[in-house]
Order: sequence, then structure tokens, then C-alpha cells
Amino acid sequence: MKILIVIFVLIIVNLSYPKAILKNDLNSIHHYGIYAGINFNYLPDMGGNFQLEYNFHLIKNISIDLAIGYTKSYKARSNLVKTNYRVLDKNNIYYMADSYIISEEGYDKFPVSIGAQYTFIKRILSPYIKISVSSNFINAKTYHSHSFITAYSSYNDLPNEYKTP
Repeated sequence: MKILIVIFVLIIVNLSYPKAILKNDLNSIHHYGIYAGINFNYLPDMGGNFQLEYNFHLIKNISIDLAIGYTKSYKARSNLVKTNYRVLDKNNIYYMADSYIISEEGYDKFPVSIGAQYTFIKRILSPYIKISVSSNFINAKTYHSHSFITAYSSYNDLPNEYKTP
């Protein structure tokens, strides 16, 4: 983890090293940005995030913005789950009592956005109007312990805590 932090700091220092000042020209063809972060909050369960942004001008006053990203987070849990299900084996029906402990919930979030910007080019101050559409694609995961399974010959033989209402 320390190696990743050192590499991240070296990349940021290299990108922010003083260079020739570029004129902020509305006629430039494209701009891009890279954003990354690691959460050092008091919650040890939070992961990092990463985002790429790209902006290009179609014509002098109109530009298009595109952005994609990735964020990882997870939360420790300690939930005991008891459930049942049916299994058919060689014309015999068995009722399985299953129990396990959910130890962690994880979320991978992939934000995607696209937008358009119209700039009113003035001499000193150039206001603009921007419209953006965004969506988040989320992949949820649960991590759990090994299951403890017991087989019963009928539903009535299942213990009450394994029966679903």
C-alpha cells in the first residue's frame, strides 16, 4: 500500500511540475483530466476512486464533455443468514437448511457522463450554459463464509428458523 501511495505522489509531482504557461484559448481542440483518490477517512472500509475526463470543441462556441470513472467501496458486516431450498435427486426431494455469515458487502460503481457546453464569448468574462447526462452502473457483491447445510426429507422436518414465511 505504501508503494502505491509513493507511486501516486510521484505521478502527481511529475504532472504538476512547472511548465510553460499555456494560454487558455477557447479555440483549442481538446482538454483532458485524470482524477484519482484514496480515502483516508476514519472508515477503513472505503476504497479509492478514479475518473477520466475528456473535453473537445466541435466549433468555436460549442464543446462536448465525456467522463468515465470507477469507485470501490465495501462495508464489513456480520449477519447470520438462515434459509432453505429444495433439491431433487433421483426422484427424491430433499429440503436443505442452509446457514452462513455475510462478512462484507462490496460495491463497484462506474459513473459515465456526457455533456454539451455553449460558451458566450465575451471580452472579459465568458459565461456558459452546460447540459450533462450521467448514469451510474453499480455492481454489488456480498462475501460470506462457507455454508453449513443439513438435509431433511420433508419441509415439516426443517427447524422453524429455516422456514420462510
